[in-house]
Amino acid sequence: MYTKDNGKNRVSISKSYNYEQLLKEVHPDFCRRLTERAPNITPLEIVNCVLARLHVPVKEAASILSLSTASVEKHRSHVRTKLGVERSQNLVSVLHSI
Repeated sequence: MYTKDNGKNRVSISKSYNYEQLLKEVHPDFCRRLTERAPNITPLEIVNCVLARLHVPVKEAASILSLSTASVEKHRSHVRTKLGVERSQNLVSVLHSI
C-alpha cells in the first residue's frame, strides 16, 4: 500500500485500488485532457500518469501495478514520447499542467 498526504487530503493506493476512482480523485478532467493531447495513450499509461502525478515513486508504482520497475519506466518513456515531452523536462510538472 502507498499513502500520499498532500496536506489537503490523503490518498491511499493498494493493488486492489479502484483506478477509476483514483482518476476522479486526481482531477475529474485529467483523463479527458490527457487523451486529447495523446489520443493513442493506453489505459495502463493513463494509470501510470495518474500515479506519477501523485508523486508515487517508480518502485511503488511497479508494486501497485504488478509490473517491474523497468516496465513502469518504459511506460513513462512512452508517455513522454506521446506527449512530446523532452528528457530535460519534468514529466510530473507536465502532467500537472494538463
